[in-house]
Amino acid sequence: MKVKKELYEAFSPPKPKGRDGFLAALPYPKLSFGGFVLSQVRYIRKRLWFASAVILLAAVLYLYLAPRKIISAINLPAVWAVSSMTPFLAMLTAAEISRSGAYGMTELEAACRFSLPQLTGARVLIIGTVSFGVTALLTALSGIFTSAGVAKAALYILAPFLLVNGISLAAHTRLRDRDGSYISAATAVAVSAAGVIFPGRGLTLPESALNRACMLICAVGAVSMIISMKKIMGGIDIAARKGQL
Repeated sequence: MKVKKELYEAFSPPKPKGRDGFLAALPYPKLSFGGFVLSQVRYIRKRLWFASAVILLAAVLYLYLAPRKIISAINLPAVWAVSSMTPFLAMLTAAEISRSGAYGMTELEAACRFSLPQLTGARVLIIGTVSFGVTALLTALSGIFTSAGVAKAALYILAPFLLVNGISLAAHTRLRDRDGSYISAATAVAVSAAGVIFPGRGLTLPESALNRACMLICAVGAVSMIISMKKIMGGIDIAARKGQL
């Protein structure tokens, strides 16, 4: 044991002197938290911004600018018309959050300047802010220009959004390939079509039962999103450890 200790001491490199001061003096560019988050905006695909703008514009045109004759001819309650647009935003949101894993870029991004959990957290913050802003504006518009009211409009708009987002994230985390995108797209189309066809044909539930159903859908979608995000962040932590080895 003594020989091993002496060999270790003989061949161990000396402790660096003034290392902390040297590292602090390096001209390393520093970013504030806000600057770091804003730097990630450029890495969000443009189709998410485009879809958000199109959905908002379509809602404004339908609720405010469309002639009453067109709305009556469509025979669809205005709040459900707006609600049927949100599944496509949810589909793109889920695809953007899980993009690193879907394209096999997790370990590469783990070796970047910022840690992968930081990168993913910043992008989720940006995407979540955009999604929340869009749904909040849709809720406000629906509450103002329809008879549903803000509370019911929020419930009817969030239900399809959370459901599609939860299913899409689960599909992306489990499959991690094109199949996840197909399932996400099919779910968005099915939920959107159901929100248009059933109310348009007068196939609606009593209001109390409808509200309870929407609450249940919101809860299921939110739980699915939380579980999927835990899996995504768990995979990120594993990849980050690999990148440090």
